Amino acid sequence: MSTRHALAAGAGRTVDRILRITEERAARLGGGTSAPVEVVLVENVAVPVASGEIEIRMSVVLTATLK
Repeated sequence: MSTRHALAAGAGRTVDRILRITEERAARLGGGTSAPVEVVLVENVAVPVASGEIEIRMSVVLTATLK
């Protein structure tokens, strides 16, 4: 059972329709500063990569109707 179905079942309901799924991403750089993540697709181009740590977190919001 998926999480969304388990949550609906816990409320005595079932998922009718999924209306929207949105995501938010943020990257935390080694210095502790937070910045939005921009995804860029590049083909056949050398992309420099800096060493160090990066932490990426994502939050997903699912909006659905229940019956």
